[in-house]
Amino acid sequence: MKNDLSFLLDSQMNLFEHQSTVNPNMPLRGLMYFGQLYQNEVKRQKKDIFGSSLIKIPSPRFIVFYNGDRELPDTIKYHLSDSFEVPDKSGEFEWTATVININNKRNESLQKNCESLYHYIEFVERIQLSPHGCG
Repeated sequence: MKNDLSFLLDSQMNLFEHQSTVNPNMPLRGLMYFGQLYQNEVKRQKKDIFGSSLIKIPSPRFIVFYNGDRELPDTIKYHLSDSFEVPDKSGEFEWTATVININNKRNESLQKNCESLYHYIEFVERIQLSPHGCG
C-alpha cells in the first residue's frame, strides 16, 4: 500500500495503483485497502459506527494502471464476486477494480489528455526496449 496513491476529492475516495503483472485479486486487495481508508476516515470524523445515525462516506473509485508485457484490452473490470467460492450473481455485494492498460498504443486519448502519463509511458517503453535497461 505504500506505493499506492489515494486521495479524497469531491466526496469521492480515489485509489490508484500501478501493476506490471496481471492480478485478478485486485478487487479483494481494493476492498481491503478501502476498508483501511474508510476506517481512518470514520476515525478522523470522530463518528460512531455503532450509533443509530447513518454515516455518510465518500464513494469509492479504484483504478489500476497496467503496463505489463501480457496483451490486454484497453480496459478490464475485475469483480470480487468472481472470487466467491459459491457463485453469486445477485449483485448484492460487489467490488470492482477497473484496470486501464497504459502500454504504448493503448488508451491513446487518455495519454493525449494527460501529459505526465504520456511521458511516463514513453520512459517505461524506452527502458523496456533498451539493451541495457531493466526490462
